[in-house]
Amino acid sequence: MAVSKHDMSFLLSRQNKTDSAILFENEALSYWLLKNDTFRIAVNYIQLIYLYTQQNDLKRAEDFQKATELLITNKLSEETLINFYYVSYMLFHQLNNIEKANKYNTLYYNKLDAIKIKHAEMYSIYDPKSKLKTH
Repeated sequence: MAVSKHDMSFLLSRQNKTDSAILFENEALSYWLLKNDTFRIAVNYIQLIYLYTQQNDLKRAEDFQKATELLITNKLSEETLINFYYVSYMLFHQLNNIEKANKYNTLYYNKLDAIKIKHAEMYSIYDPKSKLKTH
């Protein structure tokens, strides 16, 4: 059920229904916090960084970014890492924190290059260059 709520949040965010997306994402997050599932918590936090940045609630987005930073390990999937790097770049770019925006932009593109060497071309689901279509 929590995964479905996260998926619904993602779809709602693509329809610019940010308030509803935040509601569904917080419901999913509540479940994963009870289960202490670091991977799922990180995925939910990343979505919330994106949503709050889109909503221009940059303080909340930054709080989730800091919390996610504490969860980031090499055990997380490459997709999770690139999503985190991309939404962090978006947040700090919007905050006009050039140093941090550049840091996450560099991490994002370095990870994309490493993935491309090993696998194939990949982008964050939040990156407009992503081939992911939701319509």
